[in-house]
Amino acid sequence: MGRTEAEPRYPAGSLGSFWLKWRKTESWRRKSAGTREEFERAWKRIGPELGSKLITRITVNDLERFQLKLEAETTEYERWRTIKKLRELLNTAQTYGVISKAPAASLPNPQPRGRSQIFLAHEVVRLIKRAEAMGDETMAAAIALIWETAVSPVDARTLIPAELFMSKQGPYIHRPRRKTQAEIYAPIPQALYDTLMRLAAPDGAEALPTAPIFRRPDGRPFTGPQDFAKRFSRIRKAEFGKSESRKMLDLRRGANIEMTVGGADRKDRASALANAMDTDDRLHLTYTPPTLEAARRAQKSRAAGRKYMEQARTHEEQDSETPVSEIRRRV
Repeated sequence: MGRTEAEPRYPAGSLGSFWLKWRKTESWRRKSAGTREEFERAWKRIGPELGSKLITRITVNDLERFQLKLEAETTEYERWRTIKKLRELLNTAQTYGVISKAPAASLPNPQPRGRSQIFLAHEVVRLIKRAEAMGDETMAAAIALIWETAVSPVDARTLIPAELFMSKQGPYIHRPRRKTQAEIYAPIPQALYDTLMRLAAPDGAEALPTAPIFRRPDGRPFTGPQDFAKRFSRIRKAEFGKSESRKMLDLRRGANIEMTVGGADRKDRASALANAMDTDDRLHLTYTPPTLEAARRAQKSRAAGRKYMEQARTHEEQDSETPVSEIRRRV
């Protein structure tokens, strides 16, 4: 059997001691896999700095110093996510009666502006071809899946064969989203469906209904979002250069912009994206309970949107009077 990493030791009564105990509770087990991953990722930064401190002795000054360290060493978004999870952890300690008042309540933690970067259709084609040329069929299929369906990277990474279905109109994905309490209904092309099923059953083996379709080259599932993102980053840098900073989520955002420019209404786009952007204004600005038909309508709008966006891009490259800013006006 392979060796497992030893669990760190923390003093009794410390924040780290509470963290380890909380992770054995029913409250922790009820959280979605994605939420647990977010906490684990945040703890990698929190633990070394605050884990050994007595939880009852952690002050606002301690948290402010930690926040300044994050601002100096990480991205704005990473800082926000880490402090957000630290707040939740301390609030949980208060709920359990371990501390009388969570010291992070007054700590400002402004959320970064929503991203506006997108990928255009011709760039996605380049990414897929690059992945194929590098022998990475898994990432080629993952990029195609996120682009075609506008699902989030985490929904792509954790997709299983049991969530692939077939109807008279063609194949589609149906899966729940615990975080938004919504469901994903996303039509996919037949060729992509065939590829996903082949990846789910390598070497002709029988596909396990609940095993992740996307796996590392060694056959193991991806260990988390960072592991998945790093493989995408490898493809992106190979195609667009080391200075390129767009992320997998920008594939989903680009798909949404196509729907928007193509005329899909806000409700149908919320259905296609399986989120609450039809009622949440902030989420709507970031991305611009679902049914399969609504998702199909939104996807149909993308063809018109894609055509207009490509025309605008071509005109801009030719110094035309039809700039890409016209796309923003439509959005």
